[in-house]
Amino acid sequence: MERYTVLFEPDMVEAMAGIPRAERHRLRAFFAGLTIDPHDKGDYEETTPGGRKLQVKIVGSRAIGYYVEEAAKLVWVNSLGPADR
Repeated sequence: MERYTVLFEPDMVEAMAGIPRAERHRLRAFFAGLTIDPHDKGDYEETTPGGRKLQVKIVGSRAIGYYVEEAAKLVWVNSLGPADR
């Protein structure tokens, strides 16, 4: 099985720096899992104005938005912020 590459929007790197270490560890484990199973359904699904299906997964206290680019075998993480609970 071919692995997917997980890519982040540039501001995601800065957002990760301010997250406590234990939560960063959970986030990294989730991202690693996406390389193997990128079609893991999120807790929510949204449709962007362009019609793309955006998965939203809650990990700890964070909401992660991502979508799969099947042809390129990429998972784009385009949002990371506090989860509304």
